[in-house]
Amino acid sequence: MRCQIDIVLKRKLGRTKLDVSVLSMGTVSLGMDYGIRIPEKIGHPSESESIELLRAAADYGINFYDTAPVYGSSEIVLGKALFGKDSCYIATKLSLSFLEGADQTPLSRENAILESINKSLKCLQRDVLDVLQVHNATVAVFDDSITIRALQRVKHQGLVKYIGASIYNEKDALAAIDSGIVDILQVPFSILDQRLTVNVLPAAESANVGILARSVLLQG
Repeated sequence: MRCQIDIVLKRKLGRTKLDVSVLSMGTVSLGMDYGIRIPEKIGHPSESESIELLRAAADYGINFYDTAPVYGSSEIVLGKALFGKDSCYIATKLSLSFLEGADQTPLSRENAILESINKSLKCLQRDVLDVLQVHNATVAVFDDSITIRALQRVKHQGLVKYIGASIYNEKDALAAIDSGIVDILQVPFSILDQRLTVNVLPAAESANVGILARSVLLQG
């Protein structure tokens, strides 16, 4: 029988109602080859190893997990590992690369968003997404009223609890915060990368937008 010991502190994530562990878990390397390669070693763990790792993390109190449809089998592995664990929150992502297509109509854009959400729900074995983050979000996303309305609609329909954005620079981060739709902002942050501490973090705090820090160890 697996021992369950909660040793990780929890904090409220911005204006959400989620009490999340201060240590969360990114899962890209569980679904595909990613990061630093070790010679003569498999690029990523097997499915059974990944499931065992995720369940052990949950037993020790980690209750927030980040994934994306483009992370190989990551969503599927999370769905199997955390099935029935309602106290564990999963943040997946939405790619809006189709915004670059000039022939996109409001209906086709909304259908593309719904299709991505439904695929993630199926893989994760969930009825609702805890967090849907716009993957590699840019200013263009938040300037697009059609996309903003579509995101508001899926949240209103109960398919998604909270909207987030994963960004890389200050300009995009501030646009996400100013949009008013973003509840959670995922940013790069480490001892070597603190570019966003001057303007972005204070703006997020003022707007009560939750912060997810990624690449804190820069893969090693």
